[in-house]
Parts: sequence; structure tokens; C-alpha cells
Amino acid sequence: MFSAIFSLSLCYNWLIFNRLNFDLVGLWTDSSRLLGCSIEDGLTREDFNHPNFGVVKYLDSKSEERREYRLSYKGFMAVAMSFTGKEAGRWKEKFIQAFETAMEIYERARSGDITLADQIANLATDEQTKWLIARQTGKVMRNQQTNVLKEHGVYGIGYAMCTNNTYRPLLGGTAKEVKEIRGLPVNVSLRDNLSMEELTGVTYAETITLRKIQEKNLQGNLDCAHEHLVVAEKVAEARR
Repeated sequence: MFSAIFSLSLCYNWLIFNRLNFDLVGLWTDSSRLLGCSIEDGLTREDFNHPNFGVVKYLDSKSEERREYRLSYKGFMAVAMSFTGKEAGRWKEKFIQAFETAMEIYERARSGDITLADQIANLATDEQTKWLIARQTGKVMRNQQTNVLKEHGVYGIGYAMCTNNTYRPLLGGTAKEVKEIRGLPVNVSLRDNLSMEELTGVTYAETITLRKIQEKNLQGNLDCAHEHLVVAEKVAEARR
């Protein structure tokens, strides 16, 4: 007898199936047919099978070694949609309901439904909420920064120069260097991986810098980038 384990986690607290154990034989009486067609003989490509059908060995009640398959949600979908019978229909319905829920959440997110963000935030801890506030405040500041720098003649690489001059005193390096030090992938947002204290410091420094640029009417990449460095160094010193 073969069995399978699969996990399906959906965003925003809809955990439809979680570490749910079930007997594949109960859904499809010919288990050899299931394994032969769906997994071992390649119902799908090997590059699909490998990450979605994990072979696991375990000891049964007689201490005999058995195999089971750990299915991702993609693996479960590929196999379960071939099940027949009344019990199979129940599982298909649950899976379809889970998929519909996921699509509803996706559509709300894609349309910019702010109430979804609020619902997610309500599930967060106090620390997570504080981080979220700091991150969103930083995004607003970042948009303002782009507009002000553009008005003051910053262009091309100048935006990165300004950002990196803020990061050097406060984070210990440029965006690229900090990602390397912290083992972050090149394509991820550095600010999404900063602590609340770091986010607050960067946002504060940028806010002061923009005010200084406007007061002094600084122009161009070099002058604006230099002002970012001067202000960031002062903020870093004050935080020590």
C-alpha cells in the first residue's frame, strides 16, 4: 500500500490542506496504476516530477520499509485530477474551492484592494506591524525623493549614487555590497530585508537630505549625492 503526504499553503490565512495524510489506495484502488502512470513512468516531465513528487521511506507497523510520496500542490493537482469515484469527487471539490479562494485573493491584490492589505496586517504581530509602517512610510518617501532629485537635475546613475551614499554610513556599504554581506540574492529588494531600525534611519536621512537639497538648491548628480552622504554620516553618528 502506498500513501502520500502533501501540503498546500495559500496566502492570507487560508490554510486549506496542511500536512494532510491520506491513503491513495482509498481514492484509486489500483495503486500500481497510479504510481506507474503518474510518477515513476513520467505522466509529466522529469523536471516537473522531481520537485513535486518527493520519494520518502518510512517503517510501517510491522517495521517494514515502505515508500510514500510527498506531493507539492502542483503534484497533488496532477495526480488527484485523475482520481475517480465518490471519494475522489470530494477531494476534487476541496481542491477547486482552494484554487478559487487563491484566485480571489490574487485578483484583489492585483486590483490594489487596500482592504486586503488591512486584513493581512490584522494578522501581524506588533513588531511586524511596526516594520510594515516603517516600510510603507519609506516607500512614500522614496517616491518623493525621486521627484525632488529629478527636479534638481539628477539623472541616470545619479539616483543610485544618492541611494548608495545614504547606505554607506547607515548600512555599511552600497546596496550591492550589503546584499553580498547579508547573503541576499541580487534581484531582491534590500529594503524589504532591513530591520525596522534600519528602515527608520534610512527614511529619516533621506527626508532630511531632500529638505537640504531644496533649501540649498543643489543641482546635478555630484552635489545631490554628496549631500546624501553628509546627512547620512550625521544620522549614523547620532545613532551610535
